[in-house]
Amino acid sequence: MTNQCINDPRSLSRDAPYHRDCSGNYCPVLFYDIHYGAEVHDQHSVKNMDEVKFIVGLYASFSSKYPKYSANVGIIAPYRAQRMALVEAFRARFGNGYQSKIEISTVDGFQGIVFVFW
Repeated sequence: MTNQCINDPRSLSRDAPYHRDCSGNYCPVLFYDIHYGAEVHDQHSVKNMDEVKFIVGLYASFSSKYPKYSANVGIIAPYRAQRMALVEAFRARFGNGYQSKIEISTVDGFQGIVFVFW
């Protein structure tokens, strides 16, 4: 099942209205380079609070513009400290209810599971 989501024609069809958003911010898979962010070492891991703020803001924008689709979001964090910073920021902004809508994990945490995104 390698690359099932990437090669699945349903994920590439861009049927959801947010795929056609003129901002281009809501494609199925996005990578952002937050060039102004600074990485901070947190014990044995790394986090970037500027990236955390950006991601929380991007989700807030997405969920207010497309609330029907805001419950199937996966966020991949490169490091454990980044994941923990994201979890804390999402809890502070959206309360504990965010956990039923958003999966936040590390690259390792997403390995071996199927996460369907549209």
